[in-house]
Amino acid sequence: MFKELLFTFFYLSVIKCENNSSNNDPYGIKSFILNYKNKSLLNIFESLDLFGLKNSANMSNECIKVITNFTASSTGKYIDTLPKPQNVLLGNMQWLGSYDECVGIEGAKYCLSPMNISSSPFLGEVGICMPKQCTTKDIGVILNVISGITRNGVIFTPPVICDSPIEYENGAIISIILCGLLLLLTLFGTLLDGKTLPRLKHTEQDKVLLVNDVEHHDPSNNKNVKTFFDCFSLIKNVPVILSTETKKGAIESLNGIRVLSLTWVILGHMYFVPIQSQLFDNPLSLLKTVRSFGFLSVGNAYVSVDTFFLLSGLLVTYLSLRRMDLKNGKLPLLKFYIHRYIRLTPTYGFVILIWNNLFPLTVTGPHGIMIRYGDFQKPCNSYWWSNLLYINNFYPGDFMKQCLGWSWYLANDMQFYIISPAIIYALYWFEKRYEKRSSYLFSFLFLGAITSISLLSTGLVVGINDYPSVLTALYLPNNPRISRAAGFQNNVYEKPHTRFAPYAIGMLLGYIISRNILVREKKAKKIFFILGWLLSIATGLAVVYGVWGVFKSDGHFFNGEENVIYGTFHRVAWACAVAWVVYACHNNAGGLINKFLSWKFWIPLSRLSFNAYLIHLAVIVYFYNIQENGIHYQANMMAFNFVSVTVISYACAFVLAVCVEYPVFNIESMFFEL
Repeated sequence: MFKELLFTFFYLSVIKCENNSSNNDPYGIKSFILNYKNKSLLNIFESLDLFGLKNSANMSNECIKVITNFTASSTGKYIDTLPKPQNVLLGNMQWLGSYDECVGIEGAKYCLSPMNISSSPFLGEVGICMPKQCTTKDIGVILNVISGITRNGVIFTPPVICDSPIEYENGAIISIILCGLLLLLTLFGTLLDGKTLPRLKHTEQDKVLLVNDVEHHDPSNNKNVKTFFDCFSLIKNVPVILSTETKKGAIESLNGIRVLSLTWVILGHMYFVPIQSQLFDNPLSLLKTVRSFGFLSVGNAYVSVDTFFLLSGLLVTYLSLRRMDLKNGKLPLLKFYIHRYIRLTPTYGFVILIWNNLFPLTVTGPHGIMIRYGDFQKPCNSYWWSNLLYINNFYPGDFMKQCLGWSWYLANDMQFYIISPAIIYALYWFEKRYEKRSSYLFSFLFLGAITSISLLSTGLVVGINDYPSVLTALYLPNNPRISRAAGFQNNVYEKPHTRFAPYAIGMLLGYIISRNILVREKKAKKIFFILGWLLSIATGLAVVYGVWGVFKSDGHFFNGEENVIYGTFHRVAWACAVAWVVYACHNNAGGLINKFLSWKFWIPLSRLSFNAYLIHLAVIVYFYNIQENGIHYQANMMAFNFVSVTVISYACAFVLAVCVEYPVFNIESMFFEL
């Protein structure tokens, strides 16, 4: 009966696809199928004789024994779990079968093997339900036979990985204990706190903290925080997170910009994660969307990271200069660095711990097998320490080996933060050494020179190596720079010398706002702001939509000069466009845009932006990988999924804030007070 089982698998996987063929066959899938048009089903059936001397020597006796004794009933159950591929001509390589049905069969186990069809650029996976007595080697033999029948048209590559009961290793046990301890402390802190809600009064003496690129009011200023357990009290921490009060002089438009930028990051990752992991079951349908004009707003979402660099440079300069003005030019460097590290690292480290030890145990289904038993944990097991030292954008040198890969941004931001006092002191020295107008000029030239060095570095690296500058275009067929994509990621995208320009623009903006540099003459001021808005809008649109010529169906890839120009300047151009929005809104020239970006609704979400950034990709990866079948791309469903993932990401960020971030914040303040 096992012959019938394997024959059915092969018939459903390959021959059946012929009936669904079409003239649109850009990757040769239809031609592969038609190779078997004249091959009789009888010959295929006879070639599935796994029990001849040749193949039986490669299979275990236990496996042969159990499958040769299959009954008609058991064979029918196994057949029903087999993959029944659809959308093959649309690039579907997710032949996963029925995971839930397989694990429900007594004595069966679900196994997964990497797979690809010759002449297709898409990699995929095939799921097969097998008796528990069969080893992964046995399953590999069976898959090799099927591959041989197709004359290697379908290739199954090792390793074959089979599902097994979840085992809790030491890392998972420690993570569970830590989570339980934090929840217990939060419960005790809340119960012991009493019934009186704290008063949230913000005065000019409140400590203003530069954390996560946002001005936070220190919850430790609440005099009711007196004991260790008070630090974990929901009664104290939740109102602080949800408060919509702002300090006098705060740049209120940053709250909306921060939340919208993070939302844009989430939107981009909603598309790129399944594209990079090849989880879509109709990637050729998605290709049509990628070539549309409207998709450019998604495809170029990566410039949102430059918005965060801009905001970080703006705030570190603006707040530091304000403090130096009050402290006769002094900046407490030790506290400047220690506070930043303590403020970010415990939450960051906690997410790494959960991501590496508990997250794999929560993912069920076919892809959960790869996550639990593949190389998912290898990066963090090997390189977690480089994240906590904020050098993970340098070591390991390969982006794909990084722990919590998207945290490359935090490494860059910390490195920029470390060198920022030297630049800020130089700006302050210019003011003390020269008269006002001259100091402005020298400050502008100084930051302009730093920006130019970063741009020159980027242009040289991109130009010499011919690295691609339009990231989303890498998914287009026949991209001549596809082979250099990894080099771009490792040597351009995540390196500080090529990403510093937007941060420097932010520092310049922070200096301008702190010194209230503004056109004073009324008529000139009006013209200045009108031209500024027009130029800002035109620049932003050019960055996002200016690459339309690459994506449209009759378009062309950038030549060498175009590639270098766009790769060098588009990020700093975007930073300048956003910088104008901040500057105009802060100087009451933003109108409805300023009202929207300064809406108090954004403030609590803005406080959660750091945690949401840390956690959102875990939510996305979980969402896609728990599904039993491949992800079917539909624009309307992507919109619904995007909203769901965004809401869940902020909900998780809130839990992370009240259980880890703000308690650490309070504990730190207690020690500083001592």
